[in-house]
Amino acid sequence: MLLLQRCLMPFLALSLIACEQQPEFTQAEPGEHLSAGAATVRKFDQNAFSLPSANLAPSRRLDFAVGNSFFRNPWVTAPATTTARDGLGPLFNTNACQNCHIKDGRGHPPGPDAVSATSMLVRLSIPAGPEHAEVLIQHGVVAEPTYGTQMQDMANPGVAPEGKVRVTYSSVPVRFADGTVVELRKPELVISQLGYGDMHPDTRFSARIAPPMIGLGLLEAIAEEDILAGADPDDADGDGISGRPNMVWDRAQQRSVLGRFGWKAGQPNLNQQNAEAFANDMGLTSSLILTTIAPRRKQIAWPRPMAANRKSATTSSPACCSTVVIWACRHGVTSTRLTCSRARACSTRPVARSATLPVSPRRPMPPSRNWPTN
Repeated sequence: MLLLQRCLMPFLALSLIACEQQPEFTQAEPGEHLSAGAATVRKFDQNAFSLPSANLAPSRRLDFAVGNSFFRNPWVTAPATTTARDGLGPLFNTNACQNCHIKDGRGHPPGPDAVSATSMLVRLSIPAGPEHAEVLIQHGVVAEPTYGTQMQDMANPGVAPEGKVRVTYSSVPVRFADGTVVELRKPELVISQLGYGDMHPDTRFSARIAPPMIGLGLLEAIAEEDILAGADPDDADGDGISGRPNMVWDRAQQRSVLGRFGWKAGQPNLNQQNAEAFANDMGLTSSLILTTIAPRRKQIAWPRPMAANRKSATTSSPACCSTVVIWACRHGVTSTRLTCSRARACSTRPVARSATLPVSPRRPMPPSRNWPTN
């Protein structure tokens, strides 16, 4: 009997090891109910994504509230009485971040009868050639010559939008191995009512749904060397997965760095990701992005004529992105024609004290457009 026990012990040990390797899902593991550790938010309703981390210090919650207000509140056309929320357009996709990232969550494709593709945008590009090597380093794609890298289907009053974006669906039957048949919807992108002429015949389109906002700070905190350590471009380990880092242009550092934000890791950090979103999605420039990302040759006429009077600008007035005329929207300075490639709003670069700029009277607020509410 003792000999039998000694003979069976190795097999019993192997059996115990095998049992230990099979996870039991009948009970939660220690800490499993806190998916984000101490940062876990104990909220399960539709506002759960909109809350700060549970372990955020009280002194930092004020910063969160300020940032959240910029994310939630709508921007308006300049000039306006709301000097901290003006400068929208003249071309844009929406007038508030949360209109796309709904309650800080993901967006959705437009339905067949939708008025606009609010939480979905369309990227544009054309095939790259040898002459585009420098453009690819800094921008990743070659912009469509007329409409740039992004279709903007909304515009300020008096300005033509770039076009209308629609999605139509057709049913496609799919049969599973057991004979079950289901119907899936096949989307088809439709762009109509182009406002500035035809597109390049080889234009490529990429529809993008707004992603959720949670966890982006944690992604930025991961060390670059840790991400690069997981790269396996030639599938050397034979697991069938070839991980390739995407190197993108960092505007602040003026060099290529690791990309990690956006659907295709096209932005290097949250600062540039936010600046690009403000510029592309809402037409708001910044000190990081003074002009458009891609060249554009449209002439966008402002709906009202320039006033005859003139006004001297002070050093506190911002100069703006126009390459021909100055567009200082937040300080009442406008022009009859915006001739920069994207005609963006104000930047933070000061103008000389002696500069004299044309002025037009303040315009009334644009009419309500029934924007999506929170």
